[in-house]
Formats: sequence, structure tokens, C-alpha cells
Amino acid sequence: GAGTTPAPSGEARFGVIPSLTGDAAANHLRAKDGIGLACKEINEAGGVLGKKAVLQIEDEQTTPDGCVLAASKLYGTDMVALLGPNRSAHTSAIMEQIKKWCISIPVICGGAPVSREFASEIGANGYGDNAPEAVELCKRLVSERVPA
Repeated sequence: GAGTTPAPSGEARFGVIPSLTGDAAANHLRAKDGIGLACKEINEAGGVLGKKAVLQIEDEQTTPDGCVLAASKLYGTDMVALLGPNRSAHTSAIMEQIKKWCISIPVICGGAPVSREFASEIGANGYGDNAPEAVELCKRLVSERVPA
């Protein structure tokens, strides 16, 4: 695998894997914009544990193979968390790749396409049944990964 590219000490990097092409692109483009707005608001409020949140976005092409390719582009970038994908087959493909790389990165699942049982089956760190629950889980997982 690739070597890690350390984030500057004042940054917390987040990998984002939306579908920017393919049949899910219209919805994911809106989600990407929403994630970008949330990142801006987080930084205006002081960042993530005092560090600037930085997004690195890669297109998952609305396919499991595209998901793995997108994750491969993010691998080695010293990210503290990976956001996306939201389809179970895509999430399963990424989890298999993460296991092959033998890396430790928080993975959570949530929303209508998946269940708490699915999250457990694939070895995710948690499941968010709704947005507030997912946010609290993300805060906890990221706080454990972002060095002071």
C-alpha cells in the first residue's frame, strides 16, 4: 500500500466518497455540497478539537469497484475519518479493502439503506439511526483519533 502523507499539524483530514458520476450523482452532489457547508461551519466554530477540518473528495462512481478505487486514492493520506458511501454493497467493498490494508479508521453506517445488524456484520465501529445520533458517534470516534 501507499505510505502515509501526514496532515499538517493544524489539520484534521476527512475523506469523502460521494457518487459524483453515475445514477446516484444528483443526490450525492447535494450531499457533497452539504458536507462542504458543514465543514465550513465547523471551521468557523473553531474546527475539530482546535484543528481545521479539511475534506478530500473522491468520486465513487456509483459502483462498488468505484468505491474501492476512491478509497485507494484516499489511503495513505492520514485521514481521521471516511465519510460515505451510503449503499450497503459499496460499504461492504470498502470494509473488505480496509481489512486488506490492515488500517484502523473509524467506520460508521446509518440511514435507511443499512441497519445496525449490517454495521455489526461488516465490522463497522458503530451505527447512527439518525443524524444527531451519527454526529455524536462521529464526535466521539474523531476525538479518539485526532492527536492533541
